[in-house]
Amino acid sequence: MLVYLNNGWTEEQCGQLVLHPGAENSELTGLKSGSDSRPVAVLPSGGRLAMFYADRVEHEVMPSRGERYAMTVWYYDEAESEEALVQGGKLERGLGKTSAKNSRASSDWVSHVVEGKLSVKQLQAEAAQLPEGAKAATAAIMGMAGSEEFGYNSIEAFMEAVTGMTESSRSEVAEQFRSMGR
Repeated sequence: MLVYLNNGWTEEQCGQLVLHPGAENSELTGLKSGSDSRPVAVLPSGGRLAMFYADRVEHEVMPSRGERYAMTVWYYDEAESEEALVQGGKLERGLGKTSAKNSRASSDWVSHVVEGKLSVKQLQAEAAQLPEGAKAATAAIMGMAGSEEFGYNSIEAFMEAVTGMTESSRSEVAEQFRSMGR
C-alpha cells in the first residue's frame, strides 16, 4: 500500500508509479488471457492511494522533477513475514514464529540486562533457560541475525556472547539496548 504525500503535484513533475500487469504473471495477478494488460501510470498526487501486490505485479517508479514523498506499508501474513525475514537475513528459517511467550521472555531478559540488577552469572543462567524462539529474537535484537547457509547460527552466537559476558561487556550491551529506544 502506498499513499502519496505530494500536494499540488503536476504531470510535468513526472515521478509516476508504473504498473505492468503483463501476461507473464497473469496466474499471480488474476488477469485472464486477453485481459487489458497495458501499463498503468499512477501520478504521485497528494492523498492518492495505490494498492497492489508488489511481489506479483511488475512495477517501476519513473524519475521525478521534484522531491517526491510517499508512505509505504507492506502487509504480510505470518508465513510471508517469516519468509521475508529469512530472505533478508534477519531470521533463521523455522524461527519466525516469535510467540507472545518468546517475545515476553526476550523482552524480560533485555530488561534485566539494562536494569543491571542481576549479576552476569544470573543473566547467563537466565539466557540458558530461554526458549529457542526467545534466544533467536534476542539475537536479532543484538544484531546477530544470520544465515545457516553461510554456517552462521544466531542462537549459538548469542549464547557464546552471553557465556563470554563480563560486567564491562554487560554494561556495553545495556547501553546499546538503551540507545535503541532513543
